[in-house]
Amino acid sequence: MGGSSVNKELIQKAAKALAPVGIYLNSSEIRLHPDFHPRAEQKDLRVHYKARHLSGFKFISDENEAGGLVIFFFEAGVRLVDDKADEESDDFVQAEITAIFSSEYMLRDKEAFDEEAMAEFLAHNVRHHVWPYWREYVQSTCGRMGLPIIPVPHQFYGASKKESGE
Repeated sequence: MGGSSVNKELIQKAAKALAPVGIYLNSSEIRLHPDFHPRAEQKDLRVHYKARHLSGFKFISDENEAGGLVIFFFEAGVRLVDDKADEESDDFVQAEITAIFSSEYMLRDKEAFDEEAMAEFLAHNVRHHVWPYWREYVQSTCGRMGLPIIPVPHQFYGASKKESGE
């Protein structure tokens, strides 16, 4: 994700062919360790982040229309971990929030569809479009779970392999 070079020409080609439609939450999972009570106890926890685009995308087209719909998928996660516990133990992860978002774009013209350009757009642009939705989701979910607000940066800066889960 962070290590591949950006082909700006392909990204421009995709950007010219696509018009944003919306970003939607496709699935999510939240969990709290049964013995962790964030409002009753203070633990020294560390934050782990995960963010990655999911390979591939969907192209939906009606033969009677000039364009179509291109759907990209992005997964993000954050968890609070107890460094005093072994990584393999059930006590390591105290709280976790994960989500998969779809980022949908209208393809202006089927003739402009270029699979290589779409793959480049997915690899380098989609995450920046989804990121504000992910940040808001984490903040509101923390509130609903009674967790302290987990800090998520304002912008996506990439992640190390360990942080990204790749």
